[in-house]
Amino acid sequence: MDAVVLTQVISIAVAVLVIVWHQQRSIERLRAEMRTELAALRHDIIDIRERLARVEGYLRIGIPDDATAPAAGTGGGNPKI
Repeated sequence: MDAVVLTQVISIAVAVLVIVWHQQRSIERLRAEMRTELAALRHDIIDIRERLARVEGYLRIGIPDDATAPAAGTGGGNPKI
């Protein structure tokens, strides 16, 4: 086998290994960023739910439970007129 061909084969093999290694590093970095952003999003959702609960408590309103709320238009409950 000629030295030039051997050098080209080794160069291609090293290049493929470097590309695979770089792809894995990039994917791991993106996964870490996504985990961080997801955790921040979950924290924001919890804050929004707490604010909504405080507003509902202040206004004395809330979303009724499905099991205890009468269906709309069925005439259930005691309407206040």
